[in-house]
Amino acid sequence: MNNKSNNHVLIVFKIFLIVLSVASSRSVCLAQSPSIDSADSIRQQVVEAGQAFKKGELDQAIALVNRSSEQLKRLALESGNAKSLEVLKPTHAGLSKAHEFLSKKNSKALNDLPSWADLKKLALEKSSKPMPQTTSESQSKTGSGVVFADDVAPWLVAKCGNCHINGSKGGFSMGDIASLMKGSKAGVVLFPGDSASSTIVEVIRTGDMPRGGGKVTPAELAKLEQWIQQGATYDKTVATKPLPLLVSKTASAGASGDSMEASAKSSPRNLDDMKPTGKETVSFSRDIAPILMANCNGCHVDATRLRGGLNMNNFSMFSKGGDSGEIVEPKNAAKSLLVQKIKGMSGDRMPSGGRPALSDSNIQLISKWIEEGASFDGQSTTASLATINAKAWSESASYEEVMERRRERALAKWKVAYGNQKPYEASDKNFVVMGNISQAAINTVLVTANQANDKVRKALKIDASDELAKGGVAIFAIKGRYDYSEFGKMTESRSLPNSWNSHWRRDALDVYVAILYDSKDVAVNEANLSQQLASVWVSQFEETPAWFADGFGRSVLAIIGGKSDPYSKSQLKSWDEQIGTIVRNMKGTKELLDGKMNEEDAALVGYGLCRKMMDVNGRRQFSSLLQSLGKTKSFPQAFQLAIGPLEPSIAAALGLPSVKASKYE
Repeated sequence: MNNKSNNHVLIVFKIFLIVLSVASSRSVCLAQSPSIDSADSIRQQVVEAGQAFKKGELDQAIALVNRSSEQLKRLALESGNAKSLEVLKPTHAGLSKAHEFLSKKNSKALNDLPSWADLKKLALEKSSKPMPQTTSESQSKTGSGVVFADDVAPWLVAKCGNCHINGSKGGFSMGDIASLMKGSKAGVVLFPGDSASSTIVEVIRTGDMPRGGGKVTPAELAKLEQWIQQGATYDKTVATKPLPLLVSKTASAGASGDSMEASAKSSPRNLDDMKPTGKETVSFSRDIAPILMANCNGCHVDATRLRGGLNMNNFSMFSKGGDSGEIVEPKNAAKSLLVQKIKGMSGDRMPSGGRPALSDSNIQLISKWIEEGASFDGQSTTASLATINAKAWSESASYEEVMERRRERALAKWKVAYGNQKPYEASDKNFVVMGNISQAAINTVLVTANQANDKVRKALKIDASDELAKGGVAIFAIKGRYDYSEFGKMTESRSLPNSWNSHWRRDALDVYVAILYDSKDVAVNEANLSQQLASVWVSQFEETPAWFADGFGRSVLAIIGGKSDPYSKSQLKSWDEQIGTIVRNMKGTKELLDGKMNEEDAALVGYGLCRKMMDVNGRRQFSSLLQSLGKTKSFPQAFQLAIGPLEPSIAAALGLPSVKASKYE
């Protein structure tokens, strides 16, 4: 494809993304509906498809559009009424543009997308079907109905447990009944009273599932269909009880020997037993993760379709193995399926697909790691391999090496957001600043950033030898609200709240602040930088929630500029006015602690909590928290030492009922 043709293609693709964005913004003006968030999710996937297409990844773009099409069809069928269905119409219009565009590239690979008229007709016909008379789970036990715990759960545990109970393959968990009813990332998988439209029935009947363990018998499938048809009733008191514990002894005993063996085989080892002793010579984070990332990518790491049910996206999934069970037997490399596969001693040699075999040195490293106990030396078993490896690299690299890598990654992000528009740059030992403002303005931002840094350090009493971030902080100074919003969409795959003028991000390699540059008032830029640099500082501690870091930054701004700076005073007044309403609408802390509140509301709650801790009565606790953070390097531990258990303490401070949140159980 020549440059002229390629530019034309990109222009057309951007046009349909704009159409979809406009459609999405129009949808939020309609009556609130569960479909709105899901429609936004579809829009985001199509944006990602656009990004993939720009990179030349046509297959990935098609896969994302196909997934969006299936999600939209499911949402329409679940909508229940014409009003809810109407929310999806703009999303369908934008998706149709994407579908039409990609069909010109590879029509055979695209799934069908019904016209809006056909989709609406199907959805309304389904919603008009009368629901069958249902009975409760307890009533079913005394009649002829199917009882989930006795008739369905046993074989789900035995035959689907490896992928969807011990794990959540494809974003679908059946760990408990509530998760089963919730469905997958793509949508609900069963419709009470309508087994024919239930995806879970369809994939079992066609033989697509289960892919590991024994096949579902016709009698078992019939039980599932009957249970769904009678209303998919269950005892609500055990909705969150793990499915294996729900299964009665009689039902478990009735499972086939092969299935029981497979179920037992799939039980993962305790990850706490895999901590390093300190005597190891091979590190999973430093030595093994890079090998897996380089050689298993596409099939087992960041795979669109997993091979053999083996997911290596993080250590937790990797340790569970795949359809053949665990692939690592600690202290016995010879018996480990992973080693047998990479040596070509068991079935097809891995990696497959025409990739070269692993070098002898890499095979020796993996074997040595297993012989030494296959320990995990990262901070979180659920962190991606890329994050684990990046953290290991940054810890061993020099400050200058990390800073250079940070600059390179910042430039790459800039290119994703703004194409070939080259930014102006300035840097020193603390910051790398780049943006689409003038060189003189970039130089001023660098000076302002250091002034903000000094004020934050003084306010928090940060020791001169302590760094805000190893390798410094990248700062994006962006001209204009539109370009600031585009930065969020293109580099972070999210829509930034309209009230934001700045934000921060931190992970193993990227530490940056983005500000909407104010050309008229340097004080505005300094206030935004002070707020975000304070958030960056507190986010360095392990497991610091984003909502707390956001609120912390706003509270530090209150200390630094709350009395003298008009812009800061205006921001603080606006935040103070909103907190009461947000907290009153909260039913407890679970939504906050589980990360399910929208970002701005969560940040405001964090701000309210920090301000309360900073007042006269709580100042001692707040100072104690800062000291504990310096000692423990872990937010939950520091909070426990300085104030008390996280969830009850936050609930008490906000005047909310204490409800244990799953993330902190």
